[in-house]
Amino acid sequence: MAARKPEQSKPVVPVTRKPELSRPVEGVVVPFTTHADGTLVITGTVKTFYFRHSPVRFLRGVRHDLFTRSERTLADALESPAFSEVKLVFSREYSRYLQLRLGPVTEELRKKNDSRYRLLLNRYGDADFGTFALDDMELAQRKGVFVVFVQGKLCYLADCHTSFGDLVDRSFGNIRPDQCYLDGNETACRINSLVTAFKDTPILFFHVLEDDAVIDAATNDIRQRYLGVPAT
Repeated sequence: MAARKPEQSKPVVPVTRKPELSRPVEGVVVPFTTHADGTLVITGTVKTFYFRHSPVRFLRGVRHDLFTRSERTLADALESPAFSEVKLVFSREYSRYLQLRLGPVTEELRKKNDSRYRLLLNRYGDADFGTFALDDMELAQRKGVFVVFVQGKLCYLADCHTSFGDLVDRSFGNIRPDQCYLDGNETACRINSLVTAFKDTPILFFHVLEDDAVIDAATNDIRQRYLGVPAT
């Protein structure tokens, strides 16, 4: 009896994954430099400022589709002036949804590939969000000027007259479902989504100042030079 020929193994086809698109960053290209210790150097019109980086602690995993958890009804949301431009369309064409919860309604429209769901959200309401807080407790109690700087772009600049902890931990680090909508907090959604997307990259920088007038002067100085906003 002739020996049986061994079966030829099937070639292994490598599994290829669709490459993830990098997060586009909106901001103003600026000539800032960074020292070896991570200090961000910003030269204003009057003086040079040195911003210190501080990492954040993520308190839970990334939250996807946060907007789907909104508990108010679509009808309640449409009463807000922020929805004035879309109120008529949704009142007429989606009347069967008016008394239903806004979050599930928006999610259902998205699942049906109804692009109008985006009309209910702010520009960053459909992003991924994290819950985070400043890791430096001492810095969290200070105030001054706050900058978001990533990929060579100035993405955000603000004065902080309360505390950095209040600004980062409570305003930017903890997004609620209703903040994802037109009447929510677009800026907070934007900053949170940036920190979440670039969580392994230093992007939050702080310049500590104690005098409120000096804080305003420093913010105006930087804003005037790099954002073209006249000093107030």
